[in-house]
Amino acid sequence: MAKINMQTEQSNSIFKSQDISFVAAVLASKKAQLVGSQRVSSYRFEFHLSPLEICKELYSQYINGRLFLSAKDIADNVRLLKSLTKGT
Repeated sequence: MAKINMQTEQSNSIFKSQDISFVAAVLASKKAQLVGSQRVSSYRFEFHLSPLEICKELYSQYINGRLFLSAKDIADNVRLLKSLTKGT
């Protein structure tokens, strides 16, 4: 029983997003990491990021235009994420 609760807790501590630009920005911030991905449809992926609380704060900053990062770093990460999803 404890193992199931741990898995539930662990899955709840993951931030999920299908917004590749946001995920690229998170990776550029170097404050969180990509811990997985899942195909949602033939052309869409859901990216899993951790830690959850930091990702929530970054998302708030991103949506409100307060997340200032290098455009080159974000573009590089978008290309990397696209290349990772092409083969799957």
